[in-house]
Amino acid sequence: MLETRRILVCLDGSEMDATLLSFVSFISQSSPAEDIFFMNVVTNLSELGDSSFKKLDDAVIKYRKDEIHQQLKETIPHDAAANIHVVVRKGNPSREVLKCLEKESIDVVISGSKWKSKGSGIFNQRLARR
Repeated sequence: MLETRRILVCLDGSEMDATLLSFVSFISQSSPAEDIFFMNVVTNLSELGDSSFKKLDDAVIKYRKDEIHQQLKETIPHDAAANIHVVVRKGNPSREVLKCLEKESIDVVISGSKWKSKGSGIFNQRLARR
């Protein structure tokens, strides 16, 4: 049986995050996972050509980290055995997730599928193709 020691949860700031966090809360209590990474990728505004967007990028990343930490305090039990890591990067979501998969030796990726929720649902297809 495949051991799932390192789990990556892809968050995007949508309504789907609450569903993913409640699912991961359940998994954190019943799984032998050692590390759970919560990842969010924001669009790189600096690519638009204006250097003033760099400060805005940094502010958005800090805001998203704080927001994810707050959501985790509300949903993940304090006695969870897994180490919790919050990763917020800027760039292309599927490329950044693949980099994280390789760098952190992730065993399982948990990502929402938005067939009924707000959003396009294309992320999982792109990730699978790459």
